[in-house]
Amino acid sequence: MPARAEDYLRRFGMEETNVDPAKISLALGIKVITYREAADLFDVLGFSKITENNDGFAVNIQNRPAIFYDYSRSPERQRATIAHELGHFVNGDLERPRAPCAGRCCDKCREWQADSFAFNLLFPDNQPKDEERRNS
Repeated sequence: MPARAEDYLRRFGMEETNVDPAKISLALGIKVITYREAADLFDVLGFSKITENNDGFAVNIQNRPAIFYDYSRSPERQRATIAHELGHFVNGDLERPRAPCAGRCCDKCREWQADSFAFNLLFPDNQPKDEERRNS
């Protein structure tokens, strides 16, 4: 997962201090929308229940990828949420059917992978450098 996040940082010319997961998402064609902006849409699509106690979610609506997030959270939490949801797109989670794997629910695996992607995207300095990877 670190290498995948590192590829996206390099691709969009970002470093640890200026990582903007919303900007990366938009550049990849993924709309980033606040719950407030989408309130009417949520009622029509039946997403209102999803937003209760949920910082954000990723979805394809008629083959249009979107990340929805709770704007009332702290800026740091918003960045983490958007990075996590971006991880679901990068990992292809919305393209594959959900199925049990290795005796555990794939949802847990997918959430862990999205968390890992977000962490590596937002905190690239916590990753081993290329030389450290080769030596380990």
